[in-house]
Amino acid sequence: MALCRWPSTIGGWKTIERSDGSMALKYEESITGDAIWPEVLATRNFRGRRASKRLVTQRRTHMKSILIAALLGCLALSTGCLYANVNMPLSYRAPTPSDVTGRQTGPEVQGESCNYIVLWLVAWGDGGYSAAVANAKAKSGAQMLSDVKADTKLLNVLSLFQRSCTQVTGNAVK
Repeated sequence: MALCRWPSTIGGWKTIERSDGSMALKYEESITGDAIWPEVLATRNFRGRRASKRLVTQRRTHMKSILIAALLGCLALSTGCLYANVNMPLSYRAPTPSDVTGRQTGPEVQGESCNYIVLWLVAWGDGGYSAAVANAKAKSGAQMLSDVKADTKLLNVLSLFQRSCTQVTGNAVK
């Protein structure tokens, strides 16, 4: 069944009525010249058993490569797909300088905590505020930190290796 009919300059099939009243298709050549195909033969495409097996094998191979590419794409988009054990910074309540009046404040100290990701497959580390503050207190011997400021540093090497670190700076309170 034709979806549309378009006039052509190389001829075409016309519906004719036979003498017995039945309908048939007849090829009419172009008015402007000879038809390119004087006879049209329509048959099914036969490739033989070996060719069809080869085609099926090629299609399966193509489907396997598409599935592998899709799987690799999913792995690339998901951090820590095989193993992930990380802590990310959310919030940390630190005392202000007015909260620690009457205590001895020491020098400014700095602490750091990091998360690591390798090949987007394995992730580990404690990159939270509490780990960074604990690191700073351990370095200075302080009981607490006041006036704490936090920064985040990110190192990415072609997405093969990533390091995300939380750095805190504050005044040591003893």
